[in-house]
Amino acid sequence: YTMTARTEGYGPAERKIDIRGFRAPRLNSHITFLRDGYGPGDTVTATLEVKRAEGGAPTGAKVTATPRVDGVALPESTTTVDDKGLCTVTFALPKDIARGEGTLALAIQDGAVQETASKSIPILVNAVDIQIYPEGGDLVNGFKNRVYVQATQPNGKPADIDATIIAKDADTIGGD
Repeated sequence: YTMTARTEGYGPAERKIDIRGFRAPRLNSHITFLRDGYGPGDTVTATLEVKRAEGGAPTGAKVTATPRVDGVALPESTTTVDDKGLCTVTFALPKDIARGEGTLALAIQDGAVQETASKSIPILVNAVDIQIYPEGGDLVNGFKNRVYVQATQPNGKPADIDATIIAKDADTIGGD
């Protein structure tokens, strides 16, 4: 199809678009990671639980695992679904991870049906970006000042930190 948009004072703009019919998923899948978080060089283990929408497990279905970390594809691996509808994939994370953005895509081939399940890999890196914002815009010497602290991981997600503010003379003046 071609979509044409017109507005007063401007010529028409045309864009090619594809319209596809909705097809209900034939497979219900869920990915679970063995641990809550993984670091650089760790071995990741994930379990896929898959069932057919009409019931039953797709026993023997081929599963191709494609992990990506920071935009780089890691080696693919293949496995099959057991009679309980489960399969496990394992892969190693790179030793150097800059941002910690990772996804795991599992392509499930059940006869003529192919569907993909994906989930973010919980990657933890040892880097945190900390920004400190003075409440009024400036810190004023000799007056009480309040600051707000924002900590994020390199991938932009919030980071939990514990911090203590220490003055130049080494007196603790605040925390948490």
